[in-house]
Amino acid sequence: MNAKHESNYEWAGLFLILSGILHLPIMIWAGVAGFGTQMAVTGVIWILIGLGLRKHIRGLPYLAFLLMLIGLIYVFAIVGSGPVPSWLWLCIGAADLLAAIFLFRVIWSKYRK
Repeated sequence: MNAKHESNYEWAGLFLILSGILHLPIMIWAGVAGFGTQMAVTGVIWILIGLGLRKHIRGLPYLAFLLMLIGLIYVFAIVGSGPVPSWLWLCIGAADLLAAIFLFRVIWSKYRK
């Protein structure tokens, strides 16, 4: 792997971890039961996937890219509704988008050779 390819893994993992951390405070507004817990669990999963990307686990970029696209669609669908502030959803969406961009670069670089 070249340095640029490794850097894309690092950045994608960083933004995934950031997105996961931003999911955790949703419990403050949504409560511990139901939706709040679901978002906290999602946040922990995102953090673990981000750590896996930073360790360069093979195959993980494909799963993470798909999850980031799903996350972006979810953010667009839910922003502005419910008790969670829009700014938090927009921050999560930005982190997901940046992670998806770096993941795309990781995946695409394998096929450009």
